[in-house]
Parts: sequence; structure tokens; C-alpha cells
Amino acid sequence: MEVAQQSIDPAAPGAGGEWSLFLVALMPDRTVALYADEGAYARGGAAHNIRLPDAGFVAAPVAAPMYNYEHAIMIGSRWFLCPDTRAESEAWLEAILTFKK
Repeated sequence: MEVAQQSIDPAAPGAGGEWSLFLVALMPDRTVALYADEGAYARGGAAHNIRLPDAGFVAAPVAAPMYNYEHAIMIGSRWFLCPDTRAESEAWLEAILTFKK
């Protein structure tokens, strides 16, 4: 899925940034791992590991769509995930919000 990292208000018009394609995995230690390709996944070489907070803001749908990323969700304070469909977005959001160690 496409992923972007920003430290700006996701509700601002035109928010977002450089989007890149990653394989995304929710890991047992409450991190979201981003892999550049299947080879990196097979080697366990995540390009980024996003630690999900135990309390406070974890994830939410983006209030105002960015560019053509209408299914984007924000995780933490700087990361945006953009699944291809509303159903995928809702499934990722539910998985992230209900995930327990």
C-alpha cells in the first residue's frame, strides 16, 4: 500500500507528502513494519518500524482526503497509510485499534 510520513495536520487541505509503495505488516510487538519489497520482507529487513503508542492517539481516518488518497488513515503523529479501498482502510484501522500485545 502507499505510505507517507509527515508532521503536519492531516486535516489541512493538500496535507500529505511523498507517497511510496511498501508491504505493510502489523507485528506482535505493536509496530507497523514497512518493507520495500517481498525480498526485504523475506529477509526481515523493514525499511521503517512505526511503534504504535499504548495510550492516546493511535490511528484515525484522515478527515480531509489528501490528493486522491480518499481512504487514508493516520497512525501515530506522522504516518499515513492509504489502502486501496474503503473496506481495506476500515480493516486496517480496526486491526490497529484493537491489537493487543
